[in-house]
Amino acid sequence: MRVFKQVVPASRETGWPSSTRSMRDKINRITCGDFWDHVVTTRTIDLAEYNLPGVSSVEFSFVDPIFLFTQHCNELHKCGLTLQWDPVKLLHPLTGERLYGAGIQCGRLLHAATENLPSNGKAALLNISWDAGNTGYAGRSASPICLQVMNVNASSPKAVGLLGYVPRIQYNTDTKGASEARRHVLQECVAHILDSIESKARYGFRYVIGV
Repeated sequence: MRVFKQVVPASRETGWPSSTRSMRDKINRITCGDFWDHVVTTRTIDLAEYNLPGVSSVEFSFVDPIFLFTQHCNELHKCGLTLQWDPVKLLHPLTGERLYGAGIQCGRLLHAATENLPSNGKAALLNISWDAGNTGYAGRSASPICLQVMNVNASSPKAVGLLGYVPRIQYNTDTKGASEARRHVLQECVAHILDSIESKARYGFRYVIGV
């Protein structure tokens, strides 16, 4: 069987390569860097005001919440779990009374979240937990901060992803300033994550299901 290679002329507007070879050469010349550098953020949390011996700051690294959200939406989709984006008003068939509890799409949360959206927009519902939840880490040396996809009528573990760990300050609770510093670190970690989410909330983000 003979195979013919079709050569497509390069577009003057886009500069698209005119052949497979030229396209591969162009790809090889592009340096994108390490993937995780684009989705992981590191912030420095200042602790100087607490006067802890030998500790003036800690580093906090976390995964982009929107990237993590889309990744776990894809995982849920692969499992056959339907993602809910549009609110539904559920009424009693006889009395016409408003009903709730039949899924996230019938609840007040999704209805409230979609009230001020543009006509082509959808509401991404995220739940952030920083108390270790049911992960079994409570009281241990690691405190995970997790994100949960809420646009689904299921409690699948595939809806939950790890954003990062709260930095530890290795001091006894009776050390002066240690307890206050730990609380400050936790609040700063949560603030940095919320800042990352809110920076995208104004204009939204593009998400294609199943990609």
